[in-house]
Amino acid sequence: MAFVDEQLATSRASDEALAGMRVHFSESQIVEAIVVIGNWWMISRMMETSGARLEDRRIGTGGVAE
Repeated sequence: MAFVDEQLATSRASDEALAGMRVHFSESQIVEAIVVIGNWWMISRMMETSGARLEDRRIGTGGVAE
């Protein structure tokens, strides 16, 4: 979690956090994690800035949102 926290706080995780990730994940998995973190950051900022809100229902529960 330190890796994710540092990525979100500073846009670059420390060498120590990256080393911790390398114990459990391959380089390609780490790159994928960075992409997922970046996408989450981008979408959350877009939603906050635009004032968009999540719907109360889960995706795939049927029906069309009004």
